[in-house]
Amino acid sequence: MNGASKFGENLRRAICRKTALIVVVIFAMLASCQAALASIALGTAGDYSEFVIGNSTRSNTNVSGAVAAGGTAQFTSFGIGSGISSSTTNLVVGGALTDQNSNVKGSIVTGGNANYTNPSVTGNFSSNGSLTLQNGSVTGNVRYNTAFSQGGATIGGTITGGVATPIGVNFANEASFLTNLSAAQVNGGDPIPVDNFGTLTFTAVGASAHFFNATGAQLQAATGFKIDAPAGATVVINASGSNFTVANTGFTLTGGITVDHVLWNMYQATTLSLSSISGSVLAPLASVTANNGSYNGNFIAAALNGNIGSSTVDEYFNGSLRQSVPEASAWALMLVVGIAAEFTRRWRRAGINQAVKA
Repeated sequence: MNGASKFGENLRRAICRKTALIVVVIFAMLASCQAALASIALGTAGDYSEFVIGNSTRSNTNVSGAVAAGGTAQFTSFGIGSGISSSTTNLVVGGALTDQNSNVKGSIVTGGNANYTNPSVTGNFSSNGSLTLQNGSVTGNVRYNTAFSQGGATIGGTITGGVATPIGVNFANEASFLTNLSAAQVNGGDPIPVDNFGTLTFTAVGASAHFFNATGAQLQAATGFKIDAPAGATVVINASGSNFTVANTGFTLTGGITVDHVLWNMYQATTLSLSSISGSVLAPLASVTANNGSYNGNFIAAALNGNIGSSTVDEYFNGSLRQSVPEASAWALMLVVGIAAEFTRRWRRAGINQAVKA
């Protein structure tokens, strides 16, 4: 083999080795991308006991975790954050906040004006509009943008005006994500529940994700609900229908499944009424009236009104979902392949230049 041929063979082998390495990197990145997608679950909303895309009206109840409302919030005697740290922002309001006699453990940030009578805030209070307090106390700092009235309230920290504070949640982006995520869980080929003398029963075999198709009419007519699945399994109940009620008729979990792996996906509902429910609720299009009961996990809605409460933050949804953003893998593949092509082009050009010099 002459020198030129030997050089060409060595160049070919080098390119093949480097290309093989890039392929391995591509698959590793795709696997990482898929893992990242799997960890998205409910997105930003998964960090909140309640995540309301629009307006929230709550009274005479308690929620142990953080609360977010993208529109206006009207609260009366509403306890927030009792089960989590006071060092975090546990109430985020995209619009205006009107509140009286509520306890918030942690900090508050509002996108609009805030008017709070007799506050009990264990943290900072930041308003991107005006802030009006009447009696009560804020143990941390107060920040406002346009105007401030202390109104006899006790302020433990400093008061700073004319500043803007990012609310930290893009509600429009989250609304789009949650709507797409909700729709992505639905497949017409999924099984349906069995009606056992009025008890709607969902039976799953294997510690994986299981999806069921039900109708709002079925949920409304049921005298009870039973979910039978092993430990580690996820059960997602996809309920069709635009307007229905889920009554507090009793929920039974058997076989080892835990409530943090149960999701009620009301993907078409625009008007929804419920009381107690076991598991997390995903209803991104629904104006929900929820009274006289409690929920476990995360509660996600377009709007919320009522006194339903939550006593634990240990049961946030922790199961597996069908993801609504597979395009990310395709984009990752295109990016890495493009990088690989550029490196290969440069190696080849370097080889050609070397051959010319030889």
